[in-house]
Order: sequence, then C-alpha cells, then structure tokens
Amino acid sequence: METPATTSELALLLDQSVGTVGGHLAILRDTGLVDRTRVGRRVLYHRTELGDRLAQGPERG
Repeated sequence: METPATTSELALLLDQSVGTVGGHLAILRDTGLVDRTRVGRRVLYHRTELGDRLAQGPERG
C-alpha cells in the first residue's frame, strides 16, 4: 500500500485482526521498513525509503 494508513484501515483491507496487524507493523517498524506519524488522534503508518526500495524488487540492469 502506497498511501499511509492506520492499523484499523490495514486490518480491514487485509481481513486480519487489529492485533495481528499491529504485531506485524511493530516488526516492520523495528526493521526500518515502515514508520508512523501521528495526525491528530490517528497514527498513520507508511513505508520508509528502505521499505519502498524493497517493495520495488531487485534493480534490473
């Protein structure tokens, strides 16, 4: 997903529980693949530059 999203939004999109998604996001955050930003009462998760590069796959050339 390229658009930042909350844990609840991701859980709905992926048909998973909020707890499951939160656990995965914690691991992705610990490894530097996603980060979070608070916007008012919402916490939005987004890929980092490293996460974007990994999502794009290997460089061709």
